[in-house]
Amino acid sequence: MDDALFVVSLDDEKITDDAAISRNFLFGTGRNRWFDKSFSLLITGNGKAAINFEHSWGDGVAIVRFMEEVFADSNAIGPAKSVGSGFKPVEKLSWNVTLLLYFRLLI
Repeated sequence: MDDALFVVSLDDEKITDDAAISRNFLFGTGRNRWFDKSFSLLITGNGKAAINFEHSWGDGVAIVRFMEEVFADSNAIGPAKSVGSGFKPVEKLSWNVTLLLYFRLLI
């Protein structure tokens, strides 16, 4: 985590209420947010996305401009509607990480 440029946080919750989604994107539960990173890409269980970024290193305009470019490029490509030849369909990844392993990574 120390060397990461940014963090992608995938939340299980499927939030639809505007106030709840605002709270989630600002701070969430605090379990999978790293506020010392330049920015975090936050995605809820129902596909709503936001960016949370730390302002102390620079102006927010730089991040907003970068994300506008990413958004424009992703819309130009369009959503994937079918699996082309040679590609496997998306599948859910799951794994178990023990607490001992987590502390070993921090050392």
